[in-house]
Amino acid sequence: MPTPQPSRYLQPIRDASRHLVRELGFMGNTLAGTDLPPSAVHALIEIGDRHVDTAAELCSVLNLEKSSVSRMLNKLIKTGELVTFPSERDAREKILRLTDKGRQTLAGINRFAEHQVLNALDKLPPGASAGIAEGLQNYAAALRAHRLGEASLSAPAIEIVSGYLPGFTGRTLEMHMQYYSRAVGFGAFFEAAVGAALADLAGRLSHPLNQTWSALSDGRIVGSVSIDGSPWVKIVPICAPLLLMTACAAAA
Repeated sequence: MPTPQPSRYLQPIRDASRHLVRELGFMGNTLAGTDLPPSAVHALIEIGDRHVDTAAELCSVLNLEKSSVSRMLNKLIKTGELVTFPSERDAREKILRLTDKGRQTLAGINRFAEHQVLNALDKLPPGASAGIAEGLQNYAAALRAHRLGEASLSAPAIEIVSGYLPGFTGRTLEMHMQYYSRAVGFGAFFEAAVGAALADLAGRLSHPLNQTWSALSDGRIVGSVSIDGSPWVKIVPICAPLLLMTACAAAA
C-alpha cells in the first residue's frame, strides 16, 4: 500500500501555528501585559468570562494536570486574584470566584488582547476577519476533538437559496479569483471580464429565463451557480472551495 502523501497545507499550518504562538507572547514567562504566566492568564479568563468555577473544570478546559492547576490556583489566591467558596453541589468542591483585584486584572488582559487582535486585523484586507475567525475556530475544535478521541467534525450545514442576495456579485467574483488565480494564474483581465458578466447578470435576474442559486454557510455565500437564459450561449463558471461548478445555458 502506498504511503499517504502529506497535505500541501501541512507545513504552512505548522509554520503559522508556531508564528502565532510567538506573536501572541506565549514564549515568555508572562502574558498579556501582566506579571502572570500564560496558564494563570487563561485561568482568569475562563473563571471570569466563561464561568468555569471549579478546579476540575479548569483542568479539562486548560488541558493541564490536576497538580499544576492546584499550584496555579493557590498562587492566584495568595496574590488576591481569586477567592473560593464552599460548593452547594458537592462538599468536596470549592467554587472559584474572581476578587475585585482579579476582575481588574482580567479587564486589563481583555484590553490587551482586543488591542492586539484589532491591530492585526487592521493589517488585513477588508472581509478577511470572517475567514480567519472561522478557520481558527474549526482548527482549534479539530485539535481538541483529536486529543479527546471525539468523532470528526461534521461539515457545516449548507443552505441553498435562489435569487439575488446582497453581495452576490462581489462575493462570487472573489471566489472566482481565489480559485483561478491560485490554480491557473488568471489575473486582472479575467477578473474584469467575470466581474462585468456577473454585474450584467445581476441586473437581469428578474427575467424568467435567468436565475442564480447561492450556497450559504452561516449566512455567508460559499458557492453559487447561475443560468443566463438569454438567446445566445453564455457560460458562467462559478468556483468556490465547497462548490466547483460550471453553469451553461444555451439559447432558449
